[in-house]
Order: sequence, then structure tokens, then C-alpha cells
Amino acid sequence: MADLLCTICYSQKRKNLLILLKEGPKTWEEIKTVLEVTSTGMLPQIKILEDEKLVCKKGKKYALTELGELVAHFLEPLNKTLGVLEKEKKFWQNHDINALPKEFLLRIGELGNIQILESKDEQIYESHKEFRDILEHSTWVKGITHMVHPIYPDLFLSLAKKGIDTTLILTRNVFEIVEANYPAPDYQVVGI
Repeated sequence: MADLLCTICYSQKRKNLLILLKEGPKTWEEIKTVLEVTSTGMLPQIKILEDEKLVCKKGKKYALTELGELVAHFLEPLNKTLGVLEKEKKFWQNHDINALPKEFLLRIGELGNIQILESKDEQIYESHKEFRDILEHSTWVKGITHMVHPIYPDLFLSLAKKGIDTTLILTRNVFEIVEANYPAPDYQVVGI
């Protein structure tokens, strides 16, 4: 199995192809267009995947085999998780993630295109303006905070009222502050 793992992970082109074919069979032209590859660069990679019985040709289209479907099923979430961690590698390496719920960590790949905003204490109000602007243009919000900013309660409530799916993970202290100071008639509070 180590050889199979190497086959998949040592080539971004092979990983991308397996994930692409998870959507369904694709013609050679579709593969070249979507993955932005050349025949010279991609055909040897397809051959390797065919030799490993992960990809097969069905008529004029390439498709995943049953084994390929199984591999792609697990590869896509792993690839997304590594993408999130790699994008902000220093942040994840330098912060204690033990405080985060395990359920969150197991789904961290779902964060997708994340942006971590950090600021010094003296810049907190300027950075929150940028943060607010980003949130107001979002289609959904999932966040973690260890602080209560005066704009948070009204901001997140207004996002939820606009129909923006909003989920926040709060530290215990922040949760207690919010619970004590901001009644919960219009939102659901779930304690862990």
C-alpha cells in the first residue's frame, strides 16, 4: 500500500485527476482544459494510474475504477485539509489547537479558502473594520473567537438575519460573557 500512496501523493497531476474524475468520466479535452495540462505532461500520469487500476478508459472518456472511486473518496477531504493547513502553515504550527472541538478539527478541510486576520492590540479597531467588510460580503460564516468585540453581537445577528449561515465557536469565557450580556431570543446557543 505504501507504493499506492506514493503513486497518488508524489504527483499533483495524479491527485488532481483522481479528484476531477470523482465528478464523473471526462474526455481527454475536458481533462486538459479543467486541469490546464499538456499531453506530454499528463499522459504519462494517466498511464501510471491505469497501471495501478485506479483509472480506466471507457470509450472516449477516462473514469475511475471501483478502486479509484474508493481512493478518490478519501483523497479529496485529505487534499482539502492539507490545503487549509498549508495555506496558513505558520498559524497552525504556532497556535495551540487543543482548545478547538475535535468535531471542528476533523472537518477543517471544509474551511476552504480561509483568511486569518491577526492584529496587535493597538490595531484591533482598524482590523475589525476589515473583518466586518469581509463578513458582510460572505455567503456563509464559520468562525472561532477568544474575545468579545463590541460589534460582534449585533454584527453576527444581522448576518444571520440576512440569511447568511453563521456558526461561531467561542471559548468558555467568551461564551459566558455573551450569554450574560446578550439574550438569545433570535439565535441558537449550543454549549459543548
